[in-house]
Amino acid sequence: MRNEVWSLTVFQGAPHWFVTLSPADSCHPLCIYYAGSDETFSPKDQLSSERELLIASNPVAAARFFHFMISAFIKHVLGVGADHDGIIGKTAAYYGTVEQQGHLTLHLHLLVWIMD
Repeated sequence: MRNEVWSLTVFQGAPHWFVTLSPADSCHPLCIYYAGSDETFSPKDQLSSERELLIASNPVAAARFFHFMISAFIKHVLGVGADHDGIIGKTAAYYGTVEQQGHLTLHLHLLVWIMD
């Protein structure tokens, strides 16, 4: 990993942005839908403890939600693979690593290079 980041830095220069993303899986209705057994999406009010227990019992749902949110961020905010530039300019490159937090949810550390 260190060699990849170093090579990218030599090629692109110093990164312009360092971003850490940690989607709130236990609060987002999409993650609750992924973790539940309902066939239709119909958000409903649940206690925080109920939501956390539901997500903890289905870690695949939390991973699917994380992947969806990060993919949406890269496409719509950074503009990678989209027909528009990102909100901070045209993205030249990005490099990210995923880590697990203390309470077992995922978060992303991302370096972003902007053209010009």
